[in-house]
Amino acid sequence: MAGTNVKLRMRAFTDYRRSEIVQKVVDGEAQKLAKKANNMAQFKYRPVVYTAVQVRDSRKGSIALVTSRGNLYACLDNAKHDTLRRALSSGGAA
Repeated sequence: MAGTNVKLRMRAFTDYRRSEIVQKVVDGEAQKLAKKANNMAQFKYRPVVYTAVQVRDSRKGSIALVTSRGNLYACLDNAKHDTLRRALSSGGAA
């Protein structure tokens, strides 16, 4: 493979990563991750709600966030048990 020269048109690649198809996939994975984090939450007697934020364009493509923001018990659960990291490291959005 030495000497192989590949040129990538970054503008076209970025446009693809911002396309509606890719955004649907990214949003779906974020929703799955939020659901997994909600299932892993250890505050069983309080309403813990991790939410996926709508997909947005970034400098390099599309991003979607899963957050505990806006729900006190989710914030406490994540601070104590690191739920979002555990949900992601246990295979991500499965």
